[in-house]
Amino acid sequence: MKVAIVGSRSIDEKHYDLLCSKIPKGTSTVISGGAKGADALAKIYAEENQLNYIEILPDYAKYGRAATIRRNEQIVDMADYVLVFWDGKSRGCSFVMKYCIETDKPLKVLPCH
Repeated sequence: MKVAIVGSRSIDEKHYDLLCSKIPKGTSTVISGGAKGADALAKIYAEENQLNYIEILPDYAKYGRAATIRRNEQIVDMADYVLVFWDGKSRGCSFVMKYCIETDKPLKVLPCH
């Protein structure tokens, strides 16, 4: 199973155990966006558990200001399941949640304040 792990940049190491506990059994690949916060923790988790890791970076040359939105769509589209670690403020996380609902992608939102 390919799991996208995305979240607010304010998420830090104190949330790592929560992240680890929410990764579904059978996960073979972690997909994330390479940003600080939840994305960085996703990469650490994949490395520590010897999982495939796919990092989708924004392509500003191609998409300009819309690059992060396009990146987030690509992450969701590649995943079978999406975990969102949300601080309640991040507009990027809000977009991902709405996009998952629009595309019928299974997701779990974990509030992290």
